[in-house]
Amino acid sequence: ADTGYWLGDRDKGRVTVIDTPGFGNKLVEEEDTIEKLVTTLKEEIKYVDVFVIAFKQNDNRMTDSLRSMISLFEKMFGHKFWDNVILEATHWNHGNQANRVRQDKIPKLTEEFWTREWNRKLRE
Repeated sequence: ADTGYWLGDRDKGRVTVIDTPGFGNKLVEEEDTIEKLVTTLKEEIKYVDVFVIAFKQNDNRMTDSLRSMISLFEKMFGHKFWDNVILEATHWNHGNQANRVRQDKIPKLTEEFWTREWNRKLRE
């Protein structure tokens, strides 16, 4: 966890950022990471204002490990966890070519697609 002033401005509040590695298929390593994260949240942080869940915009599937981690957060913080979540699509360029590429994908990789996909996957 790293703590500093919001945007480096001492007149603004302090923020703490906890970055976790991406979650993939290495279950043993991920379990260790999740345990450390839970311990840090319980013992050091105590309160979370926002969770940023980042994923590559061209990954059109949710991994089992990501689903497990989200389930763990829901168990820790309750369903209100989602009131404090920001979904961040990385590698999301805004140029004309990037928009065309997203529109040509099947399914089209749009904000609406991701909203539907997250809602559907989380209910499974």
